[in-house]
Amino acid sequence: MAFKTIVIDDDPMAAKSLEMFASKFEEIDFVQHFSNPEKGLEYLKKEKVDLIYLDVEMPEMTGLEFLDKME
Repeated sequence: MAFKTIVIDDDPMAAKSLEMFASKFEEIDFVQHFSNPEKGLEYLKKEKVDLIYLDVEMPEMTGLEFLDKME
């Protein structure tokens, strides 16, 4: 079983690097990238994931603020 994984990062190059790295492991199922953390929160209200790669410093909100907003 693979871990359903999303990336929340405002830097597209960092997100692409994570996606490329994750693709090397069959245990990681990369499903979505969000450059806007609010969109990531909306997604998580509808979908379950096992793993989130989360940027700590983003202009809209920090990664820690994102975690506080998660249900």
